[in-house]
Amino acid sequence: MHEIELKLSLPRTRGGSALSELVTRFGEPGEQHRLENVYYDDRALNLHRQRVALRMRRQGERWIQTLKGKGGVQQGLHKRLEWNWERDNESLDLARIGQARQEGLLCEIPEGNELIAVFRTDFTRHAWQVERPQGVVELVLDEGVITSGQHSARLYEMELELLSGQTSAIFDLAEQVLDVVPAWISFLSKAQRGYALFQSGSDAAAQHLPAEPRSATETLQWLAAILDRFNAGDESDWPDWLLAVTRCRQIAGEPWSTRFSTLQKGFAREIEKQGLSTAIQQVLQSPLHGQFALQAMQTEAA
Repeated sequence: MHEIELKLSLPRTRGGSALSELVTRFGEPGEQHRLENVYYDDRALNLHRQRVALRMRRQGERWIQTLKGKGGVQQGLHKRLEWNWERDNESLDLARIGQARQEGLLCEIPEGNELIAVFRTDFTRHAWQVERPQGVVELVLDEGVITSGQHSARLYEMELELLSGQTSAIFDLAEQVLDVVPAWISFLSKAQRGYALFQSGSDAAAQHLPAEPRSATETLQWLAAILDRFNAGDESDWPDWLLAVTRCRQIAGEPWSTRFSTLQKGFAREIEKQGLSTAIQQVLQSPLHGQFALQAMQTEAA
């Protein structure tokens, strides 16, 4: 099956406030689970090089083996093939990889290569199924940690996955979410962050910025990367944030240009009054980044 979802990053300083805001808007979550996940690969990271993720998940007394195939991000939506199999225990069934290959997965593991646990994600998931005119979307809030060896990174994000219907249902629901929870579009998966911890010991959200953008889509990715680095505690990119916001003003026109201009002026005032750290936290608390990116992606998808 194809997985289609939108990811939203949350300011880590907000703690658990997003849950209460979502409950106020959408009611109590229909499900709440503690999820324990281990991602496997061989020592040469052949699965990762082929953009494939192999995961074993424990959910209560259930074990679920998942294989995610090569995909990508288009108009902010993460799209990839996904297979799930119920298991009696935590052992991997490697024959399932062969089954997935017959169904379209492009993946090879050299014969004899041992699979090892590369990283794990452990988090609490709150889930709502929300019906929209265009379809049904699962909204989840995940809060926990990603770990690889002695390295770890906090996990605090939302996902909106299309269960049935049209992708416009995701955008419709995201507009409502961003009305109550400040967040921004994320272009990073949990697997990307976990592999970064394994390979370099640092969170992918805090790694180097991409090259300066040449298109509207690249500008959104650039802005998201800067916000991710702010969220990870790196304040050095604030001049790039000012430049990225200026690019957004040039792309968007009104009323976004005036709104971003107001945000820039408030940032400058806050630096003078309270310092850079406080100013950056106010930037992360603004819903403007997510709202603008969402409209830009819908315009591109139309």
